[in-house]
Amino acid sequence: DKISITIRIRLLAIQEKYHIANPHSGLLSSKNRMEQTDKSSKQAKKEEARRLKRKRIEEAGGVRPRAPKKDNEAKKSKGGQSNEKRRQKQNLQQEGRHRFGRVMEHVPCPNKARKHTISIAVPGSVVTNRQTHELR
Repeated sequence: DKISITIRIRLLAIQEKYHIANPHSGLLSSKNRMEQTDKSSKQAKKEEARRLKRKRIEEAGGVRPRAPKKDNEAKKSKGGQSNEKRRQKQNLQQEGRHRFGRVMEHVPCPNKARKHTISIAVPGSVVTNRQTHELR
């Protein structure tokens, strides 16, 4: 009997620790009850928001209401170049201008991550010596 009592005590401790309802009692722990009420209240709020949205769409004539569009002036982008300058650069690139071996016109932003990195081991360089040293 002592063993069964200690087992029951341990089971109760585990149930309390992990907030597990006792299957024999048929009742939920207070935390589980609160979670269920929170879920139901969240569901009710979502349904209410959906109803309001549908109502606004119906009032607007079946179209989602949008803010009026602003003027389409040459907007400054985050990079500090206007859209027109970008278009000019793209047109130059499309013409097929060869830039092999030339200096870069614009240095890439040092704060942004680089998409590609190339490392080349030139024969007789420190890098090739390092690779052979690591293989030894």
